[in-house]
Amino acid sequence: MEAVSLAGVQAGHADDWLVDSYQDDLELPSQSFADLDVRVVFLVRDVRSWVYSRVRDRRNKGKSLLGVRNVARWCRVNRRFERELQRCGKPVFHLGYEELALAPDRALGRLCEWLGLEFSEAMLTPGLASGSHILSGNRVRFDPQKTRQIRYDASWLQATAWPASAALIWPQLAQMNHRLVYANEWIGG
Repeated sequence: MEAVSLAGVQAGHADDWLVDSYQDDLELPSQSFADLDVRVVFLVRDVRSWVYSRVRDRRNKGKSLLGVRNVARWCRVNRRFERELQRCGKPVFHLGYEELALAPDRALGRLCEWLGLEFSEAMLTPGLASGSHILSGNRVRFDPQKTRQIRYDASWLQATAWPASAALIWPQLAQMNHRLVYANEWIGG
């Protein structure tokens, strides 16, 4: 967890927020905090992009079963998160990673509205306005050119890596991917 001060983004306010960006943590939303306003942002990446990023690693070249296992893992983990977040009783904001990266002004504007914060153009330039690496990715956080704005790595769109390229042939998976990633309909999916 990291404490994030939004004072620089929200001029005139000195609100402190505790942000848990751990990718496999269902403990915080399920706990009861009488004096804290706990809200959950459920950020999900397109299954094809997520699987592609897992199988493109050189150590995994030629291991197509690994890709199939990753498709199954994406489904299992996100289905579990969906169930647990419905049960927790906390407010949940559903956001697709692709929506955030391809329509950041719209996505962050809606997120700010949901959080009761003022949207600032500075949010669109995380490398200039923030020390956070979350939106910019771990590998590019030290490259000032790549953190200057929120950008989407679309390399998976040109890839023919199976099963990432064929993941949506299963109707239930395609529906789940659309519901979790593109349901806000800010971009096509």
